Formats: sequence, C-alpha cells, structure tokens
Amino acid sequence: DIGCYCIDLARLLCGGDPLKLYCTAHVHKSGVDEYAAGTLHFANEVLASFVCGMTVQTNNAALICGDEGFIEIPVPWKPPIRNAQFIISSMAPPCQDRDNKTGLFSPAMFPKRKVVQVDAPKPLYALEIDDFAAAVLDGTKPVVSKDASIGNMRVLDELRRQAGLPI
Repeated sequence: DIGCYCIDLARLLCGGDPLKLYCTAHVHKSGVDEYAAGTLHFANEVLASFVCGMTVQTNNAALICGDEGFIEIPVPWKPPIRNAQFIISSMAPPCQDRDNKTGLFSPAMFPKRKVVQVDAPKPLYALEIDDFAAAVLDGTKPVVSKDASIGNMRVLDELRRQAGLPI
C-alpha cells in the first residue's frame, strides 16, 4: 500500500514527479508494509509528507498548506456522496504570538475557516469505474492518464525499495 493515495494526490497537486523522496516503513513478517511515513520534495521547494498504515490509527485527512493558509480534506480517499467537505483555513502566522510587521496582536491573526460542501452523483469508486469503462468502450480520454499512472508506479517502486519491500 505504502501511501498510494497520498502519492497520487501529491503528484496531482504538484504536477509531476518529486525530485527527491524518502520513505521508512514497518514491514510485517509476511512482507507487507504495515505502516509507513515519507517525504516527497518537488520543484519550487514544495514538500509533501505522508503517514499511512494498515494496522495503526492515523488521521486520514489531507492538508494542503501554503503561506496564507491551508485546505483540509477530512475524507479525501473515499468521501461521502452527499455533503463531502473541505475546509479553507488560516491560522496565526508562524510567529504565533504577534504580528510580524508591528510586533502587536492583530485581529487578522486569528483563525478563519470556510467550510465548502460538495455533492457527487455517485460514490468515488463508481465514478472511477465509469471513467475506465468509457475509456475502454468508447475511447474517451481517461481522467487519469497512462503517464500519470506510470509516474505513480515509479514513485511507489522507489518508496518500496527504500522501505526494503520487494518491487
């Protein structure tokens, strides 16, 4: 498993392959990765990190962080059909105790949140199956290209290699 959903999202958001990547994992005696953590370093100094696991509890949310705030996707991998949501937020600046320019507390420093709800016509996996079927049966261009899929596999193979898993 080694974070295939996390890798796919990071590559999608960053538009390609990481320049450097690091991974460590706990491997079960059967040879399966039970849990893993990794970091991907993309162009333009963009970093992505992930933690995933089959036998440990972890927060399955995705966070996309920037210099003016972040987007939280509470259920990114299998969202509900109705009222799925993401949250656009900002928090105190990295200094956290005072405004970087004036040195004083500022109302602008306090958190802002906007919850956005999204509905889909059917479950995510059903949409993926429909997309695949349309590509096979009708020749429609798939949402996820062959190159994107192969790129994901290249990254996953390297992460597996670093974690000591068979490729």
